[in-house]
Amino acid sequence: MIFPTIKTECSEFIRDSKGIPMYKMLPSHREPFIKVKARHKKAKEFPLAEAFNNAFSNIYPNIFYRSIFCNTIEDKADGLEKYYVFPINGYKFLYCNSVKNTTEAYKSAMLGVLDIMVENEAISLLSTVLADDYVNDNLHTALERECEIIVYNIPYFYAIKCSFFTEKDDYNLIICN
Repeated sequence: MIFPTIKTECSEFIRDSKGIPMYKMLPSHREPFIKVKARHKKAKEFPLAEAFNNAFSNIYPNIFYRSIFCNTIEDKADGLEKYYVFPINGYKFLYCNSVKNTTEAYKSAMLGVLDIMVENEAISLLSTVLADDYVNDNLHTALERECEIIVYNIPYFYAIKCSFFTEKDDYNLIICN
């Protein structure tokens, strides 16, 4: 059964989120309820990823490629659908109060800095800014503010298609008794 699994394996998230859902766009051809591996993303290294990984190397190595970016404000892409995300117990998170899309927000900043300084200095500067901007203090606050949330330290998470539930209050069926 779906709901007991989520209630058991994701009880920390249910408690910390205080009933506010977290979302991620995933391929629409997937099943309504899925267990998603948090795999190491195979991507070309670029300055923003390097700055991000440097900023948080003390808490989680290669965090940019080994995390789940949730609640990202992005253009709806073909073949993607909105899913509720349920990180399993032991998850950790980061967020910035003013960022809705990390890649977009810091890519433009990085490009601007690269125009005036060499790449290594730009990466170092952006790493410092990122380390100062991101916090991990209150998931509920991040969700209320609709911040993008970076979830890490988990091998997998559960996801349920939002369209599977037609009423706004149906989310409570997942997390409540």
